Amino acid sequence: MPATYPVYGTNPRVLPALAAVFAVLVAAVVALVVFASMLWPQNAGEESQVGVGYFGNFEVGQPVLDREHKFWLVKQPDGTFLAFFARSTHLGCFVDWRPDIDPMRFGREGKGVFRDVCYGSAWTTTGERIYGPAPRDLDQFPVRLDGTDVVVDTNPNHLIESKR
Repeated sequence: MPATYPVYGTNPRVLPALAAVFAVLVAAVVALVVFASMLWPQNAGEESQVGVGYFGNFEVGQPVLDREHKFWLVKQPDGTFLAFFARSTHLGCFVDWRPDIDPMRFGREGKGVFRDVCYGSAWTTTGERIYGPAPRDLDQFPVRLDGTDVVVDTNPNHLIESKR
């Protein structure tokens, strides 16, 4: 009687183990894609130029949130505008405007600070990091004037990452 040898991979425990590993990998990739899509603006495609209104309607140093496009717009004392991505440079938590926090507490002048709602990092109305675990200043979107209207380019490929 000839000897029989088991065929590679016929162990009944191998196939379920491989299926479980594959399922975990697929779930991890899906979770990563979903998480990443929540961090970036949703309009990465064709319509990334967002008109936010007449430049004279904005007060100097008073941030305005565009929740749909995930940015804060701030008119600077010199009349220019800065648009900050409303996500922390630490771990991507929402950045809120806190007019009740005195920047002098951090050795800075002004009225209010941007504050990371998860970890407490703080930034000035110029986006400068003044406190917390965030590694750098707030990231910005390009802003331009189209006649008298303020336009923000929310394309993630055009996001200006802070170097500081």
